[in-house]
Amino acid sequence: MQLWCRVCNISCLLGGDPQEIRFLLGTNENFPCITPLCSGRLEKLKSGPISSNSHSVSIPIKNFYRAINGFGTGLGEPATLERITKLLTTKKIVKVAGEEVGQPERVIIDMLVLEDGTRMHFASSTKGACLYYIEEPSSCVEAIQHEP
Repeated sequence: MQLWCRVCNISCLLGGDPQEIRFLLGTNENFPCITPLCSGRLEKLKSGPISSNSHSVSIPIKNFYRAINGFGTGLGEPATLERITKLLTTKKIVKVAGEEVGQPERVIIDMLVLEDGTRMHFASSTKGACLYYIEEPSSCVEAIQHEP
């Protein structure tokens, strides 16, 4: 399956077992773009050429699935208190992903995106909010380049 984002002009060729691809992606025709800070959508290409200046990458289905669901690609630095403090005190937050819930209103934060493209992924724990993963700005491209 090949996907293309009109906004950042990236073309992704998904690799893996076709049955696994169908199972993980279902019948969806478009997905959030995996390029950091891109707000575009990856659309399934039916046929025909894409833009000649498109950047093409091959990505394993499991890495793609993690990326479109906000879990990063598996690469990145551990979420240490020292690293979190440095990032949040030196970089501007440019995007907050989350949802409003409950009565009275509360907000669940899933991810913060910093000005350099770093994504900070959050989850809940019994002790409170948990920053479980820090995704580096170009992690999708790096993950693709480092896949065997």
